[in-house]
Amino acid sequence: MLAARLGSATDDQRIGLPGYWPAKSRLKGCRHGQKGRRPRRLRWWPVASYRIRTFGDPVLRRPADEVTDIDGRVAKLAQEMHAAMKEANGVGLAAPQIGVSKRLFVYEIGDSGPRTIINPVIEDAEGEWEHEEGCLSVPGLWFHITRAKRVRVRGYDLDGKEVSYEGEDMEAKLYQHEVDHLDGRLLLERLDEEQRREAMRELRRRAQAEHAGQASAAGR
Repeated sequence: MLAARLGSATDDQRIGLPGYWPAKSRLKGCRHGQKGRRPRRLRWWPVASYRIRTFGDPVLRRPADEVTDIDGRVAKLAQEMHAAMKEANGVGLAAPQIGVSKRLFVYEIGDSGPRTIINPVIEDAEGEWEHEEGCLSVPGLWFHITRAKRVRVRGYDLDGKEVSYEGEDMEAKLYQHEVDHLDGRLLLERLDEEQRREAMRELRRRAQAEHAGQASAAGR
């Protein structure tokens, strides 16, 4: 999952599945005691039943399995993925990041509308583009990473139809980041040696602090 910085509201960071839920998932309501007002439509998002998996979880290191049947279970999974992403303020989400080792990710960028890409394959990568990149599976760490400037991604949508999208800059980065997750690869592997040492040092420090906090709580 690409991470979005809090307080930013760019199109590049408004990525999820807003408006995807079926009609029965939408609520209608009105204000009681106010006559003459038309009922107003309320949008709501389901509470995520999955947690975001972070560095150290084995599922993040395993290549995900191909999706063989695109059915209601896959659509439900896409909904759950979006809920987890919304709660975490994320930008795109791959299934392994919620512990499901299947090849699909969800996103929305610009005016394209909500999309799910199943069994994606990156094609026709061109050029280079360096940009700051973060990931909720490696929370709180941001690095300048060089990726292809333009790519084409091919896969299937939730109706089982083959789709193909071209992306440049931010969109291209999103496709590459999410497919990396499906291949069992974290952005840490995209870092140079110095960046990686710094990142691992910080991750160890956090793990030690968390362990110390848990031990302190258990001793009370």
